[in-house]
Amino acid sequence: MANYIKWELKDYFYKKYKLFIGIGIIFLLTAIIPDNSESFFTGLIYLAFFLIMIVSLSFSFIIGTKRITDSFKKKTFLLESMIPLPVKKILLSKFIIGFIINFIYSFIGIIGLGIILSKGANINLFDVFNEILENMNAIDFIRFCICYILSIITFMATISFGFILSKVLRPNGKGNNLLSIIIWFILLYTIGYIISSIGYDYNEGDIVLDIVYAITTLLSYYVSSWLIENKLEIYK
Repeated sequence: MANYIKWELKDYFYKKYKLFIGIGIIFLLTAIIPDNSESFFTGLIYLAFFLIMIVSLSFSFIIGTKRITDSFKKKTFLLESMIPLPVKKILLSKFIIGFIINFIYSFIGIIGLGIILSKGANINLFDVFNEILENMNAIDFIRFCICYILSIITFMATISFGFILSKVLRPNGKGNNLLSIIIWFILLYTIGYIISSIGYDYNEGDIVLDIVYAITTLLSYYVSSWLIENKLEIYK
């Protein structure tokens, strides 16, 4: 299991290392550019920086999840099914790989926020981030990080469940990505309806939300494992 995770991550970062080097260069230039610089080159660097920030925060949910769902499309899944590991461990490995990839993009966003703080409020584009961070104490920041990480894991687990279920319902059909998203929205609506039915107010605290995330993730994982083992065509 550890070797499987190691080789999958090595394969991913070998293909993407030029991208990460480029991001590092943009972040470094953003950090060292004087605050009072107003050149055309400076504007391009700041534009690239903010595009990276927006994309990385979006990718912190999407890229790792896409890698999981893509693994069920490729012919290599046939080989993976022959790995002498229980289905639950194979799927758990995929989840760990997906989470690490997602977390890398989250970490890029965190580094970007650090650069924003170091630049100060002299740059107008940074004001909105400064205002948010200044009004957040240490406890709020920790709770936000926990909730954010759990939301990434839950998104990954539920989208993967939706895709696996779509493959079970339509093994050779097209449009599985769309069907998995529809299933995800139905699941999300169901969870929201259950929470609202018990009278929970999100403003009362994040602990209940964290518990909901954890339960949803575990259920998605175990049901997905059962579907792969008992219903997915390749395992019949």
